[in-house]
Amino acid sequence: RQSWGRVAAAGRDCARLLVARKLDAIGRNDDYDLKALLTSRDVARIEALDLGYNGFDERALDAIEQSEHLGALRWLSVSDSKMGHESLIRIIRSPRLEKLTHLIAAWCEIENDGAVALQGVEELGRLTRIELRGNRIRPPAAQVLLSSPHFGSCLELAVGWNDIADVGVVAIADSAYLGQLQELCLENNSIEGWGVLELLKRPAIRNLEKLRLYNNQSTGLGDEIAVAVATCPYLGNLRVLDLSGNSIGERGRDALARSVTLHEDARGAMLGPSPQEPQDEE
Repeated sequence: RQSWGRVAAAGRDCARLLVARKLDAIGRNDDYDLKALLTSRDVARIEALDLGYNGFDERALDAIEQSEHLGALRWLSVSDSKMGHESLIRIIRSPRLEKLTHLIAAWCEIENDGAVALQGVEELGRLTRIELRGNRIRPPAAQVLLSSPHFGSCLELAVGWNDIADVGVVAIADSAYLGQLQELCLENNSIEGWGVLELLKRPAIRNLEKLRLYNNQSTGLGDEIAVAVATCPYLGNLRVLDLSGNSIGERGRDALARSVTLHEDARGAMLGPSPQEPQDEE
């Protein structure tokens, strides 16, 4: 396990430092906690910090709010910290993180009440990437969050593994603040498909470069969605398309392959095996 001295030395040598994801000694050893790192002068030039898998106690949160050395930070991960929404909101609102643009907060136990609370956080407006995968956000809270007026700067939105369902997709489609999205991740959300069909009717998706809809196998998006994607006039900028795990059959595969509106990179979408193809056994 690294000493803080070695971490500090690394901070002096480079402007980008990713801290070990398994650094979980906070609260057990005063010489080995997050506060010691976050208040150190040696993090002053760091632009990216991965604090995933760590506990965030009051001391660590205070450090994020008060440290004078986090002004260069642009990318922050607190994934798998189980911190809940109140702690996350404190981080987002920290005046010390005024340059932060990328926030990765996957699997942080932000449930429906937390999603509603996040909706009103003005400081979301400075973030260009918001990742909230695996946070148990379900309707109607999902609709409230995804209608936030503070998503105006968001270019990359990842809300997979939340069961936002089709009504959540429609909230994205109807948002007046998400028309600039370049990446949208909606995997494993129990989406039946009608919400995606609504999304594909919106000119606001014309900036999308990456669209991930994989693993909605509980219902299966099926050929109808694949055909709708293939014929959508607003997806000309799309380069990455993942529809795997959605029971795409021959009709859908053929439509994607023959599409005249999709870029060739997107026409080779990740689809996984067709319903007729046997699965390889382990």
